[in-house]
Amino acid sequence: MKKKFLLYGVLGILILYPMMTEAIIAEYIRENITPVEVIDEFNNQFNLVRPADVYVDVIGNLYVVDSYHHTVFMFDDHYQSITRLDSTNGVIAPVAVAADKRGNIYVSDAKKGVLVFNSIGKIIKKIDISKFTEGEVKYPVDLLVDKSDNIYLVTGTEQGGVLVLDKKGKVKGRIIPKDSVKEGEPPIPICITRIALDAENKIYLISQDMGKIYVYKDFETFSFGFGQKGGSLGKLSRPVGLSVDCSKGLIYVLDYMRHTISIYNLKGAFLQEYGGNGSAVGWFDYPRQICLDKKQQLVIADTFNGRIQILAVNSR
Repeated sequence: MKKKFLLYGVLGILILYPMMTEAIIAEYIRENITPVEVIDEFNNQFNLVRPADVYVDVIGNLYVVDSYHHTVFMFDDHYQSITRLDSTNGVIAPVAVAADKRGNIYVSDAKKGVLVFNSIGKIIKKIDISKFTEGEVKYPVDLLVDKSDNIYLVTGTEQGGVLVLDKKGKVKGRIIPKDSVKEGEPPIPICITRIALDAENKIYLISQDMGKIYVYKDFETFSFGFGQKGGSLGKLSRPVGLSVDCSKGLIYVLDYMRHTISIYNLKGAFLQEYGGNGSAVGWFDYPRQICLDKKQQLVIADTFNGRIQILAVNSR
C-alpha cells in the first residue's frame, strides 16, 4: 500500500510540476494517511455486508446504512455498537442517513420517503418529497441538516436539484447547478447525487456525470467549481462522497470507480491521491461514502469489502 502511495505521489509531482508552484508541491507531499481501525460487524450479531452511507453527528456517534440488511446501525464515538433502526422502527429500504444538532435522525428510505426519528428510535414525522417534485421523486438520494436546521434533500434529477426546507418542512429554495457539458455549449442543469457541508456551512454538491464539485457559500450563492472527469491521477471518474476538514485546509473526494480518495486544498487544487482497488487495509472496493469523525479522522464506507475503515490524516 505504502509503495503504491509513494509511487502515485512521485508520478503526480512529475506530471503536475509544470502547473504547480513550489508552495503547492510542498502541500502535495505533506499528508500522511494511516489506517487506524476497521469496523466489520455490529454487536457481535451482524456482519456488515454492503455499507452504503456513513454519517457522524455532533457528539461523535456514527451511523451506517447497510443496504444488505436494510438497516441503519449506530455506534458511539468509540465505535462501540449502540442500537439499530430497521423494519421494527419502520425502516424498509434505507438509502442515506443524517442527524440534526438535537440528535434527531433523518433516514431517506426508498419505500417510505424521509423518516425522522428521535434519539430513541421513535418516528416523530415524515417528509413527503413527492409533493415538492410533482410526484417525480419519492425519496432523496442524499440528505443533510445544517446548523440552522435547514434540511437539504438531493432529488437525484437535473430539474429537481437540491431542495432546501426549513425546520418546519417549508421550501426555502432549490439549488440547481448549471454547467456546460462541452466547451462552447450553453450551460444546462446538472444532476447532483451527493451533498456535504463544511464547518462554515458552505455547501458542496457532487455531480458523478461531470466528475465535478460545485461549491456554494449558501443555498443562493454559487462560489466555485472544481474537479475534472477522467480515470487517471488528478481526475474523478465517479465521485460519490466528500468531506471537508477546514482545520487542515483539505477536501477529500471519494471515487467509486477508481477506489481512491482524491485530496484537494480549499480552493479546489488537486494535491494527492490515496488508496486503490484491493481488500487489504487501506485499500478499497467500490467505496460509497466518506465523512469525518470528531478526531478529524476519515470514515469510509468500503462497500464491497463489507467494512468501515477509519483513517488518520497526519500533516508532516
